[in-house]
Amino acid sequence: IEEPPVPTRLNQLDSGLLALIEFFGIDAHLVAAAADSTPQIESTPQTDLTAAIPKLTRAEIESHLADIIRGEAGAISALKKHLAQMNNQTPAQKSKPARTLAELFELREKIEKQEKLKARKGAERKRIQKLEKLSQRQEEAWAQVAALCQEKRAKTYDEAVQLLGDLRELGEHTNQENYFQQRFAAILEQYSKSAAFKDRLRRAGLI
Repeated sequence: IEEPPVPTRLNQLDSGLLALIEFFGIDAHLVAAAADSTPQIESTPQTDLTAAIPKLTRAEIESHLADIIRGEAGAISALKKHLAQMNNQTPAQKSKPARTLAELFELREKIEKQEKLKARKGAERKRIQKLEKLSQRQEEAWAQVAALCQEKRAKTYDEAVQLLGDLRELGEHTNQENYFQQRFAAILEQYSKSAAFKDRLRRAGLI
C-alpha cells in the first residue's frame, strides 16, 4: 500500500493545525514522516511574471493594487498567481516518489528515535550545568541542608532530601563520593531521631 498524495506545506503547519493534531491525538512523528516528502513549489521566474503585466486589464491592476495597499493577506501571492496564469504557467511542484506504508512507518520510527536522542542530550546538558552551578556553592548547600532539617517541618525535610540527592549526584559526577558520604553521615547522625526525615531519605534511596 502506498501513501496518498502529500499536501503542500505539510512541513509548515501553523499553531492552529498543530493544536488540532494534539487535540485529536494524531501521531506527530507520523505527520513529520509524511512531511518529509512535502512537494516543493518552484516559484515562477520574476522575468516571466513581469512580462505578463501588460496582459492585465486596468480593472485587474486596480483591484490587485487596492488589495496590496490595504495590506490584504496573500495579496502579493494572488497577483503573482494571476500573472503566472496569464502566461499559462502554474508553479511546478517537485515531489518524491510515493512511499509504501512500511517505509513511512520506518521513517516515523527513525524520527522518533532522533527526537528522543536529542531530548536526552538536552536533559543531560542541563543536568551537567545544574551540577556545575551546585559545585560552586557546595558548602553553602550543606549548610542549607542543616538549616532545613533544623526547622523539623515536612516541607523543609522534603527540600533537604531533594538537595541531598543533588549533592550525592554531584559527588558521583566529580568522583567525590567519599566526601559526600562523610558529610551525609554527619547529617544522618545529627537528625537520626527524626522518623519523618529518615523515612524521606529511605524513599529517595539515600539510605
